[in-house]
Amino acid sequence: MTAVRSGIRLHRGAPTLFVNGRPDTGLMLYHNNVERGHDEMADFAAAGIDLLTTGVGSTASLNTDEIDAKMRLILAANPRALVLTRLWLGPPEAWVKANPGEMVVHYDPNLDQNVESEYRIVSFSSEKWRTEMGAAMQRLIRYCEEKYGDHFLGYHLAAGECGEWSYAWRNYTQSDYSPAQVAAFRRWRHDPKAEIPCDWRRPKGAGGELDPVRDEVLGDYLKFHSATVAEAICHFARLAKEELGRLGREKVVAVFYGYHFTPPGNPSAFFNSGHHALARVLASPDVDILCAPYSYYQREAGGTYYSQLVAGSARLHGKLVYSEEDTVTHVVPAVPYRYHCPDRWTTENVLRRNILGSLRDGGTSWYMDWFGQNWYRDEALMKSIAATQRLARERLDTDQASVAQIAVIADESVVARLYHDPELINRWTLERLSDLWRVGAPLDVFLRSDMAQLDRRQYKLVIELDREPAGGVEYWRGQAREAGVHIYTDSGDQVLAEKEWLTIHAASDGTRRIVLPRPCRVIDALNGAVVLDCGTEFTVELKRGQTAVWRLIEGPGA
Repeated sequence: MTAVRSGIRLHRGAPTLFVNGRPDTGLMLYHNNVERGHDEMADFAAAGIDLLTTGVGSTASLNTDEIDAKMRLILAANPRALVLTRLWLGPPEAWVKANPGEMVVHYDPNLDQNVESEYRIVSFSSEKWRTEMGAAMQRLIRYCEEKYGDHFLGYHLAAGECGEWSYAWRNYTQSDYSPAQVAAFRRWRHDPKAEIPCDWRRPKGAGGELDPVRDEVLGDYLKFHSATVAEAICHFARLAKEELGRLGREKVVAVFYGYHFTPPGNPSAFFNSGHHALARVLASPDVDILCAPYSYYQREAGGTYYSQLVAGSARLHGKLVYSEEDTVTHVVPAVPYRYHCPDRWTTENVLRRNILGSLRDGGTSWYMDWFGQNWYRDEALMKSIAATQRLARERLDTDQASVAQIAVIADESVVARLYHDPELINRWTLERLSDLWRVGAPLDVFLRSDMAQLDRRQYKLVIELDREPAGGVEYWRGQAREAGVHIYTDSGDQVLAEKEWLTIHAASDGTRRIVLPRPCRVIDALNGAVVLDCGTEFTVELKRGQTAVWRLIEGPGA
């Protein structure tokens, strides 16, 4: 058996997945239930997508028979399959019962009582969990590598609610009041009597920001709240890499983390996520890939794609971003709290927008079959997915460096400066980014801690989300023009531009006048038709929700 080698390298200006020394699009299928996923896995293999992510292995059971059973099913569907396993780091049930003080305790200030989550998770500060499940994780990695090393792409380490390294996503929840967390916070603050504040809400009559005197302990806890999650991630990633090193294996390690642009109206998803120490995780040499669903805001046809995490900073630090494409397709019934595409045309165009948006970010995506219901079992849809895979492969041979001239700055410290309030967080982060994506030009999003590394010759307009006045699409387009940013179209569409590619997702029906930054030959990337022999302008008719893609070719004939 020759073990597969995987890693992330800079390739033509972007972090890229390499498999056995060759660049790969990274596009993959997530299937929640491989027991009934044979046909869909085979469909994706026929479409040229052999990468698969699913749960294979868990420290909660250490049952290698389950690993063997799942691998037999996967390989029966696609003998070439390479698996990025979602490796669950939760403890066995007996461990949970024996260690109640190590388990997360949630509190709801509206009810003035502790509350339960459907997910029973360990405190991120638990040293006992880190030590014992770390050793169990290494045993699982050893088994997977020794028996299936030629079919394991890497290890996606999963902990916390939904495996996303979060305390809880539910509104209105505050965490964590467990003995393990309280003790760790006291050590971190050098205060043996410190108590975690029980109400993070904005007091009546108060402004938006914490009072530095009255709320000193709360501000400190909200910093620690994320820092201890980041420490746990780095701990497990280091142990995973150490075990792989002992085995002589080169494999990627992935985690969910860094969600900044969370759903509107749910402050807990922002304040209680524990996802605001991204800079610490970006500094870890042991984390190769950061994962997140794309934004849940305005997912509809005619809406916008953007990552929930700060993708520009991930790219800057050489991390690959995996965008979870969990749009509900037309193949299955609607799912609560998810945008549902009503027909095949909408599905194809929304998926294409999201996949190409993730590639433009310097990342890639997995197509998520969230409940294992075979969301993609549609012959015409699979042809569209195969076409996107071919386009993504072609793109590997072109310049992938960002051409964005707008830098948007997100500040992680805002979580420790604001009260737990939906109005505040919607205004300071989420709502503005969707408007900015309709300016008519691409943009990159960075952490404030990375501002000193930005090339100010490239970024002509720098927008700090928590310091700028409110403004809609027209306001920001005017600011961009005044700064000298190239505007491709003023129609309110999302523009995902690169040096050699241009993608536009139409916000409305009608004619578009597209202005290019330099003379090019323009070819429709989906059907090969020549749109423009040589020039800087062309017009096109688009339908609301349509995703159009063009290849831009410079040269003597352009």
